[in-house]
Amino acid sequence: NYEITGTLQVSGTGDSSFAGNVGIGVTSPTKNLSIAYSSTEQDVLLEGLAGASAGSGLLIFNTDTTTNKPFANIDFRAGNADARIAVQREAANSSNYHFITDNAGTIATKMFLKHSGQLGLGTVTPAKSLELSYSQSTTDVNDNLSGASAGTGILLRNNAATGFANVDFRINDADGRIAYKFEASNKGNFHFITDNATVIDTKMFIKYSGEVGIGTTNPQTNTKLDVNGAMRQDGK
Repeated sequence: NYEITGTLQVSGTGDSSFAGNVGIGVTSPTKNLSIAYSSTEQDVLLEGLAGASAGSGLLIFNTDTTTNKPFANIDFRAGNADARIAVQREAANSSNYHFITDNAGTIATKMFLKHSGQLGLGTVTPAKSLELSYSQSTTDVNDNLSGASAGTGILLRNNAATGFANVDFRINDADGRIAYKFEASNKGNFHFITDNATVIDTKMFIKYSGEVGIGTTNPQTNTKLDVNGAMRQDGK
């Protein structure tokens, strides 16, 4: 074991190697590389982030100034499978994240975080806060639905034996929810819930057997539409 206090500088054009674990700020490293430091800073935007100024943590710095969009990266390799997290310069003081995986030898960005905050899954040009992009040519809307089998799209899964899976909405202080509630084995009901002056309840209900209730969560059996309250119909 070797312990060096002060500054260690390794320079040259050849390769350098260290046998055993290397510790920076720690004398008994437990991993191949262990970095230990003490910082009471609670603002994650500080500690020398802007301009690569002095601070705690690890800095990976690509000093190239000759190309328009250089990147700094951390690479991973497990067996013969590769992955990368890369931060690429977009413009002055603007950077994008690329999360890259290996898929049977096809290496591509699978998740992309734009400097302006948009997150892309399957795309590096997200137009919204969250954009999921995929290619699916089947016209069967029931394809790969049963049993949460493999497929495309978004799956919200509640692993409990009972309960519901939901998407919530909030604008200012108004709330809304679309919930899919377990009824029985392979049976579930949709609840469309709105906020009415803090009274939150189901306004439209779709039963597993196809009945739709408006103003009721117990539509009459074999009645396609059951409305609790006044109803108006225009046209013929």
